[in-house]
Amino acid sequence: MWQHTFQKIIMATYTWTAKDRNGKTVVKEVTHDSVESSKAALEAEGYTDLKLMEDDIMDAAQAGFPEKTKIVFMGKEMEVKVTAEQRLKVRDKPPVTFARVFWGEVFLSIMFILFAIFIAWPLYRRGLLTGINLVKIALVWISLIVFVVRASLPSIYYRKLYQADDWHRWTEVLKLVEFLQKLGKVQFIFIKVPKTALILHQAKALVGLGDLRAGLEVFKVCENQPDCPTWLYKGFVAGLYDVASQHDTALEWNRESIREKPQNAMYLDLANRLLRYKRDAAGAREAIAEAEKFTMSETAKPFYLRCLGILAYLERDYFTAKEKLELALDLVVKASRRPYRDGHMAITRAYLACVSDRLRNFNAARKYLAQAKEYLVATNEADLLAECEHEFPPA
Repeated sequence: MWQHTFQKIIMATYTWTAKDRNGKTVVKEVTHDSVESSKAALEAEGYTDLKLMEDDIMDAAQAGFPEKTKIVFMGKEMEVKVTAEQRLKVRDKPPVTFARVFWGEVFLSIMFILFAIFIAWPLYRRGLLTGINLVKIALVWISLIVFVVRASLPSIYYRKLYQADDWHRWTEVLKLVEFLQKLGKVQFIFIKVPKTALILHQAKALVGLGDLRAGLEVFKVCENQPDCPTWLYKGFVAGLYDVASQHDTALEWNRESIREKPQNAMYLDLANRLLRYKRDAAGAREAIAEAEKFTMSETAKPFYLRCLGILAYLERDYFTAKEKLELALDLVVKASRRPYRDGHMAITRAYLACVSDRLRNFNAARKYLAQAKEYLVATNEADLLAECEHEFPPA
């Protein structure tokens, strides 16, 4: 049985989607000491069809951003507050890339040219629009394009950062961290990547390059920061030990995090470590059972399903394993903005290759292995690669 020690009540803001009494879908933010109490509060107000969209970890991450962001457009300073509704709207949209920004600018430029040809120029010829006004309109258009580029840079480079992290390109990670730190000091870049997030990536890169001590020292400054409470800090430290392949120590830190704040994401992390690095099906099943006592966030569901799939695979229930792993893969494939998406898909496909092999579906096993192999090699997943790389019969 799990023993929990509570030193203090830890409050968090949970974000839910729900239907109100009129059947309208709404977004609700509720601050409570647990996800279950926040859910009960909404149910008491008559909300139904509740879905948890942002849990304790997402709430901690939001603390790294200012409550309001100051932006400057056309020389005027404004304060903007990003709402929960706005965060959820962009979550599953395609990620911001230079190509999308470029084509967005091209579209704006074409629209301006069309405006100038069909509307502005005839008005100018009739004396209804002065040359000065035309210049002003052009300046507004140019300012809009510059504004879009400025707003996009941090998102573009942060996406590059977690992709490099996902693929264990540690030298690239350090370069991108340095660039984003410099970008955060530029006055006209009004969206800043939180300092804690950059330090975590830096620490992982140092550990990945073989300097565990330096990585731990670098990350130590983040402990108990607003966006890195001690329970979450311990969970991140567990991840650093995983990068160093010290999985027993990672398990110790994982359990310390759970003792401070029982939370389903940390239980799922524990289950994943027990399954993947210890092949401890019994321990993982117990951890999953604890995770299931909490309402699962939509973000956590693919990871939860993957854990169930690996557990079924270890228990030789291959049909269940196939079902759960395919569900997990389908959810992640649809979530184009999900951080560490490549790794999640590759690991899931690798286990699907193992399951397909056991079910003697060798064509499917070859397909999944081919899709996963590049990632497994790049991230030194030698044990998993060896497990799913069998001598298949001739096609």
